[in-house]
Amino acid sequence: MRNAGLRVDFYPDLDNLGRQFRYAEERNIPFALLLGGNELAAGTVTVKDLVSGEQAPVTREQMRPTSCASDSNSALGNPFSTRARIGP
Repeated sequence: MRNAGLRVDFYPDLDNLGRQFRYAEERNIPFALLLGGNELAAGTVTVKDLVSGEQAPVTREQMRPTSCASDSNSALGNPFSTRARIGP
């Protein structure tokens, strides 16, 4: 993702999700990617919009940045934006 020009932060500790989301909120990070046991089994990543609270599973292949990457609302192909699209 960094190679694609996206700013990426990684939470440094093994804390609960609430603490990790607060960390992101303090840094004005708009989205979180969740990769747990369910996502690994399904071959997906969950994208969570930290402003609205919406979240949606996407395949790892769909996580490719789109041509809308300069739009802060679509840097990850935001599944919540009508202006962005995920995937090819």
